[in-house]
Amino acid sequence: MEQAQVEELYRVLDQASQLLAEDLDSSYLEALIEICENILQKTIQVENNQPSPNVAERLKTLLNGINLDKYSADDIRRGIGLAYLRAVQVDNIQATHHQTPDSIATLVTYIVAKIVKPNVKVDVLDPVVGIGNLLAMVVNYLKESNQLASVNGVEIDDTLLALTGISFDLQHITNNLIEGDARDVELPVADIIVADIPLLHQTDAIAADTQIIYAANKSLKPAGIAIYVVPNNILETDNAADFLSRLTQTVYVQGIIKFAPSTFKNEKADKALLIVQRQGNNAQQAAQVLLAQVPALKAKDALPKFFVELDQWITTL
Repeated sequence: MEQAQVEELYRVLDQASQLLAEDLDSSYLEALIEICENILQKTIQVENNQPSPNVAERLKTLLNGINLDKYSADDIRRGIGLAYLRAVQVDNIQATHHQTPDSIATLVTYIVAKIVKPNVKVDVLDPVVGIGNLLAMVVNYLKESNQLASVNGVEIDDTLLALTGISFDLQHITNNLIEGDARDVELPVADIIVADIPLLHQTDAIAADTQIIYAANKSLKPAGIAIYVVPNNILETDNAADFLSRLTQTVYVQGIIKFAPSTFKNEKADKALLIVQRQGNNAQQAAQVLLAQVPALKAKDALPKFFVELDQWITTL
């Protein structure tokens, strides 16, 4: 039933966004943002007779079929996520703006759920929030378990930030979203950081990625945890030694989790989780750094063993 509702929501978002984009001669993504705003405001926004009266009436008919009360926050997150994937195709959006896959976001959420102690409320930050898929999944879990204090996100792209903002509003996520480069703006302090580090368009992309990590680590509270989705080879480059040397000046590297090669269609897109903990407040370097690989989904016997190992490691933090 839940999947059917997600697909139903996506179909309406897709049809409405295509219709509006054609009428306004805009990008699909810009139209999607306006459609989501219309859903939130429960009205079709018309300025200077745009969209045209005919299209406005058709949009009204489409959007009247949406009853937000029947969708969970996760339904809305996934429905907008599917519409964004459509925008990536239609608008030919660059790879640095692709969203975090649910398979990765689910594991990050699982780790956060195990790390955050019962009856403790945490400040959460994503310094490269994108369209908010990773942050929303983590935050929606913490909301349900009454463990959420604040939600903060930073994004340099104003269009992506606009989509994140309206998506969070539809999911009833109270948030503080900041437009800017995580390497330059003052980041809110956090107990938990989650971030899918983008490959930036610079000569030395790995160096640019690591600068985001350094900046984010400074905003961690003592003993706070950061879970970074990073290129699989981040510790295998020529800069790895310098990266680790600088990284460990402020944090402990507590774990590295790689994903099975079959997780990604393109080997160059392989990702890993880099888990670090801010020094201070009785935090210590784990006696054994977690070095693990998530088994392929078809390896059914290996998956339970992986989660047993992961759970045992979390108790050492």
